[in-house]
Amino acid sequence: MPAMSFLENNLPSVLSYLLKESTEPEELRLCLHRPVVVKTRREKRISPVICTRALLEETLARLTEYSFYNHSDTVKEGYLSLPYGIRAGICGSALFQNGKISGIKDLCFLSVRIPRNIKNAALPLFSRLKSNGFTSGALLYSLPGVGKTTVLKDLIRLLSESGLSLAVIDERGELSSEASPLDTAVYRYYRKADAIVMAVKTSCPQMLILDEIGVTEQEALISAACCGVPVVASAHGSSETEILSRAAFKPLFREGIFSLLAGLTRKESELFYHFSFAHEVKGADH
Repeated sequence: MPAMSFLENNLPSVLSYLLKESTEPEELRLCLHRPVVVKTRREKRISPVICTRALLEETLARLTEYSFYNHSDTVKEGYLSLPYGIRAGICGSALFQNGKISGIKDLCFLSVRIPRNIKNAALPLFSRLKSNGFTSGALLYSLPGVGKTTVLKDLIRLLSESGLSLAVIDERGELSSEASPLDTAVYRYYRKADAIVMAVKTSCPQMLILDEIGVTEQEALISAACCGVPVVASAHGSSETEILSRAAFKPLFREGIFSLLAGLTRKESELFYHFSFAHEVKGADH
């Protein structure tokens, strides 16, 4: 698995060993002066390794291949985009310049999320989209860490293999691998709102796929829908009522961009879906 190979070769040896000794690791969490935690698909393991400042700094240096400056744009937003869809969340003390965050110092926490490809994880969602002739959009929602990105990655594969022309908006480099699926335009590291507009204008997709939408993508998503391009996106959320009541999403539902809601939960390593149609959900103000 490329992601695991990259981490095993680029992490300090003590952390690489922890990953090798874990079954299906999903996340490595380092908190200053506390034990290193390894989260797997089935459990959270508290290791005997204590995270020192030296270990944090060495981990960060090795993950960025000693080119921390090249990641300064995403560091300001609290994360690092690494090869093979790996993402590292970081925090410390914010540095400001002209009233805006310009970087961080005194690093105190780092989490490394390890992506996995699960074949047919998106099959239930794919089947729903197919039943409507791939003509309508869907919003996939769940709590953080359940598997939305894993599902979207597999959905891209399934849609591509079905012959659809896709545009994948991959702002953080998590949805796409180094090799793009057949007939898929991948907008890697673009701002989502900008990439949506570009994709509709230049790549003529039959469907747009993107992760973790928010208020800044509203106008671009509505524009895409007006051009007849269905959108499948994801968002953090605990229930369909919460999603439909969120102010940032109300204009999108009013425009009919997401007719299908797909709630995702997980028990140990198994994913479960809850499907509903936005216009049928009771108790939501939309």
